[in-house]
Amino acid sequence: MDLSVAGDNFCVPTCASDSFVYFAAHGFDRLVPIDGGDLEIVQGELVKTLASSGYMSTNPDTGTTPSNAMTGIRRYVLEHGYVCQRLEYAGWRPLQRRWLNAAVAPAPNLNWIKAAVAAPNGTAWLEIGYYVHGDSPGQWRRVSGHSVVVVGYGTDGTRTDSHILLVDNPAVGARLPATPEQQANGMKWRPVTLPDQAITLTPAGSLQLFGEKSTTPRNVSQLFQVDGPGVPFSRKKYAAAFLDGTVILVIGQPS
Repeated sequence: MDLSVAGDNFCVPTCASDSFVYFAAHGFDRLVPIDGGDLEIVQGELVKTLASSGYMSTNPDTGTTPSNAMTGIRRYVLEHGYVCQRLEYAGWRPLQRRWLNAAVAPAPNLNWIKAAVAAPNGTAWLEIGYYVHGDSPGQWRRVSGHSVVVVGYGTDGTRTDSHILLVDNPAVGARLPATPEQQANGMKWRPVTLPDQAITLTPAGSLQLFGEKSTTPRNVSQLFQVDGPGVPFSRKKYAAAFLDGTVILVIGQPS
């Protein structure tokens, strides 16, 4: 679903809504009323609900924190009669005290992400941070971020690679600008293909990261650098993208 008209800072509730719609079509129908009506309107209302103060408390200017995202996800799942069998976070950004037990690692693990995505009742949301160079080698300053939901892994349709993830990017939607060759033939837009959804994660080594408002760096290791068409960003504004964190959810029926 493309909510870019509403601002990129609603990417977290948009990603969560994508997963909830998928779950609703695969055995968790109480999450979203997907039968009848206009699904795009239904999902748009779901995004508004998840972004509201009763759930994720998304800030239109700064987006959604990991803690607020998990608070909203858990509350929505429980209110609709299901349980979070696993709701976990791995990443370098700090969590509120009530969520410290959900923090499983200071950096996301690729196999941990894949295991959640492979589960029929699981999903993973990636938090990508965009960075510029700091004052010293190995230092990076975060300037913004973006979230995407993982929908597959291992191939982009043209090659296989264990470090490839396929993502649904809420800033892209279902179509992209046509290539110059296609535009020459009168085509303005083209459908999103499998390679368009691919990102590649590369181990980044040891880093010193500054948050957007911090003056003291955090020493972080085992993060992945992110590249590929699945997360487009302008290198005129950002020097690199790193996988700041990941939230996974495995949803279940109440016992």
